[in-house]
Amino acid sequence: MPVIVEDIEQQDKETKELQKRYPYWAGLIPCTILLVADVFVCSALIDRQRAVWYFPTFTYCYGGVCLGWWLFLTVYRIVANGTSGFYDIYWFCNMALLLTGIGCFLRCPTLIGQSMCLLFFPHATFWIDCGFYPCFHRGLLNTYSYMFEKDCPVFEKITSLHHIWYFPGLLFVIWKQPLLSIWSYVLSILLFVLLIVNGYYLTPLQIKNKKGVMRYLNVCLAHEYPTFVRNVPPFKWTIRKPFFFHCLCITVTYVIPINFLTYAIILGIQKLTCL
Repeated sequence: MPVIVEDIEQQDKETKELQKRYPYWAGLIPCTILLVADVFVCSALIDRQRAVWYFPTFTYCYGGVCLGWWLFLTVYRIVANGTSGFYDIYWFCNMALLLTGIGCFLRCPTLIGQSMCLLFFPHATFWIDCGFYPCFHRGLLNTYSYMFEKDCPVFEKITSLHHIWYFPGLLFVIWKQPLLSIWSYVLSILLFVLLIVNGYYLTPLQIKNKKGVMRYLNVCLAHEYPTFVRNVPPFKWTIRKPFFFHCLCITVTYVIPINFLTYAIILGIQKLTCL
């Protein structure tokens, strides 16, 4: 028990120190630069020949939904949780919603492809947790436990429903399109690394919301791994080690292989749609 108390006190101390050094909006600066740079590279260098959507009306509407959902999610989280809700902007999903929406309107498939590579596994864990909840009355992976908590506001759960419609909608966006560039895979890795670095240095593990209740953040898994892998090698070997080892482990063990698998699956689906 003393160890647990010590850990909590240490986390609280680190959170207060972080707040003194950086305001909650500080992470917005590198994220904005990253967004602009990503869009520029994809539109000016990689996707110079613009895509011709097979379902243009649907694609533009879908892009609008992605951008609108980002706005809805952001505004609600800030209104409901105060400044602590602002940190949600820095998550992978929020960046991917922006990139996907912009990619639909600019007809840049690489922006969409890297977002798909980045989000497939996180969304898959959402499907697993929610899909098996009626059978086991709990989330198997416990990555989205708040979806099953009775005291979690309904709108908080609604803002997470993009995990359900995001990939099914993209099936119609990439329908009969040329195969995605390998840059979609490469940029998804770079995007992950930069976002997790931003999450570690500019966001706390947890913080009090406007009601004074501690709100767990762990933005982009920057501070600790999901519970279902903490006892699995090599993840458990880097716990309590410097951030470099945490970032290296999660990138090499998870991001590089899983994102490539996702990329391969997307190419397979694209080939099927072109038959």
